[in-house]
Amino acid sequence: MKQICLIITILFTSVCAKAQKEHKLFYENGNVKEVGQLDTNGKETGQWKYYHKDGKLWRIGSFENGKLSGDVIVYHENGLLYEYGNVRKGEENGRWTAFYNNGNFWKTGKFKDGKAKGKWRFFYEDRNALLN
Repeated sequence: MKQICLIITILFTSVCAKAQKEHKLFYENGNVKEVGQLDTNGKETGQWKYYHKDGKLWRIGSFENGKLSGDVIVYHENGLLYEYGNVRKGEENGRWTAFYNNGNFWKTGKFKDGKAKGKWRFFYEDRNALLN
């Protein structure tokens, strides 16, 4: 019985893996620009990674049916965190937080259906709060 379950699991996994096609795009300098999976309809699916021209990681996000969905993390060219938040069906939702390229806190606020909502907090690069 265990062997039958194992065989079914392996077959199912291999069928699902074949339904997706790896996508890789490169910059003119040969560095990877983006890596991810395409479904049978050619739409983005699963986790995707995007890179700056120098090869450093720029953005990580996941797709469902060709639309960005889930947590998104974006990095400055120097490798420090730029912003993070959540996307639902291609639109920002929930709290987003961003940082200056020196790592200092820049802003935070909420989105709903891709539009900024409510009170946002902004900070100068030297960490002093702006009047909001």
